[in-house]
Amino acid sequence: TIRVGVRIFLKPDGHLSGPPRVEDSKRMRSDFAFRAVAESALRALRDPRCSPLKLPVKSYKIWRQIYFNFNTRPID
Repeated sequence: TIRVGVRIFLKPDGHLSGPPRVEDSKRMRSDFAFRAVAESALRALRDPRCSPLKLPVKSYKIWRQIYFNFNTRPID
């Protein structure tokens, strides 16, 4: 199982305010399988069909930064 942590930053309208960031950038450079999973996660987060996220503006301070865990473990 490969687990990739990705952090995103959002604008109040739910669009990305910058590029998603893989937390383990060192492993991105050294582990090709990890990089493949991480690049897939980044593509998913940048996909225009997934934007904007529909979140309540009044709670923006809570969700302006979100940390996602992507993993290759099958869902039960």
